[in-house]
Amino acid sequence: MELLRLQADPGQDDIHRLRAAQQAGFAVARQGEAAISAAFMALVEASCKKREVPKAVFGHLHTKLRTDYVHDPAFDPFRHLLRDCILSVWPVAAGETVLGEVQPERRLHSHYSAARDIGVTEELLEPFLIEAGALTDGDPRFSNRRVFSAKDHAALLAEIPTLVSLKTLQREIGASRTELARLVSEGILTPRVQNAAVHLRWSLLQAMDLLAGLMARAQQILGTDAGWEPLLTASRRCRQPVAALLDTVRNGKLVIGAVGDGFSDLRLRAAEVDRLARPSDGPDMETPMTATAFGISVGIKDKGRFRALIDAGQICATVRRHPKTGIENTVVTAADIADFHRQFVTVRTLSTETGRPIPELRADLKRAGVAVFAPEGQDFGRLFLREEVEAALGPAKPRKT
Repeated sequence: MELLRLQADPGQDDIHRLRAAQQAGFAVARQGEAAISAAFMALVEASCKKREVPKAVFGHLHTKLRTDYVHDPAFDPFRHLLRDCILSVWPVAAGETVLGEVQPERRLHSHYSAARDIGVTEELLEPFLIEAGALTDGDPRFSNRRVFSAKDHAALLAEIPTLVSLKTLQREIGASRTELARLVSEGILTPRVQNAAVHLRWSLLQAMDLLAGLMARAQQILGTDAGWEPLLTASRRCRQPVAALLDTVRNGKLVIGAVGDGFSDLRLRAAEVDRLARPSDGPDMETPMTATAFGISVGIKDKGRFRALIDAGQICATVRRHPKTGIENTVVTAADIADFHRQFVTVRTLSTETGRPIPELRADLKRAGVAVFAPEGQDFGRLFLREEVEAALGPAKPRKT
């Protein structure tokens, strides 16, 4: 009878419909289990109401096998095949009874059931499942019919409720905004999903494991202890990524210290970092420019912004102690300045290179939609990436270095 529903217009009275049903059922059953399973799936696919449950899809067939013939061994093969069909289509939870048999575990989750199970919204969960390959982007079906393997994605579902925002991550590991940006940019900390629209996508466990591993190696030092420097300062001086320095610490080739229990409290011995900084270079005989003076020369008059650019590791600089006064100054060498101009332009340097007036250049940059350089929302002033400016306005004349 259920097979007859697949026909557009049976057009028969009750007795003839009964005979037609018997013929249709026998024609399928005589071909064996594969044909019976295919007929069940044909009924599933013919179901146009996307929220229909097995009882609605299989009608009296489901009712009879669930109640009237549930203990009749003659119908076991049909009940087994229909149960397998149901479990391959619907997200049946562990403990639910399907055609008289309690299910020991869940085979499938749906988008809807998974979100309800872990206590998050479907909107938050969807990008994780799409990126993991569990769901297809743009699937028009209702969320309770978008199913995936519960076993294959159990670890992901367990992790999602524990994820936090970047701001929470920063607070929990005691890192500065600049330090956290470096950990992310170097791939030391990685988001669980790449979709930047997802706010809660960072693993606190990953970050805490990183911090705990470093703290386990660190020796406790006083903040007044001389000869120690923060990780970002060390990275900038020796021109090596933070990730490389941390690997060196783990390999036992660098001593790490801690003045507190946060990431910002970690320190490296300056003398050991010195050995990493250009070990084959000869003495530097040039007279460097202070970082503040250079920032002013290119139009970044706010000292804090230019120093933030250095602290973020976007440009290189060196901390040097004055031989007479002993005061430390941050300076930029000729090589540092050349690196800056290769990467960045300001309206002032662009005016110098092109000979065009600053107001005109400002208007052109705004018209072309060239955005200021502000990774992770950091404020470095009116600074632009050279490649973006030249893509929009054309290359400037070569700079002499």
